[in-house]
Amino acid sequence: MHAEGLDSVFLPIADETRVNFTVHEHSTGAEFRFVMPCTHLSEAEWTASLRHLESLGEFPDMVVASGSLPPGVPADFYARVARLCRQRRAKLVLDASGPALAAALAEGVFLFKPNLKELAELSGRSLETPPQW
Repeated sequence: MHAEGLDSVFLPIADETRVNFTVHEHSTGAEFRFVMPCTHLSEAEWTASLRHLESLGEFPDMVVASGSLPPGVPADFYARVARLCRQRRAKLVLDASGPALAAALAEGVFLFKPNLKELAELSGRSLETPPQW
């Protein structure tokens, strides 16, 4: 399925979604990331997204999941997405961290994008120099 064939879907939640932004200071090149707190999602809200994904008649070839999980969403959420993708023969690309990433990797993903800290945690190794990376 091509991206242009996908329809936009908005799943309602009770609270506002979070907004993150980055400020780039030109004179020094410094970058400042502001990550606002997540809203709590009820079980009905986060399961609605899984039900929607499960209900797709024409499942996408690739699913991209990214970000930290909001409060209320279980750590195995991305693992459930990974399992569904495997069942539907789709590739999952994941950008997550911590227990949510570890649980999804245990299910199997096509590609994941760890930063150095996440890679060190997953490998149980100190990754302080380029050769260690």
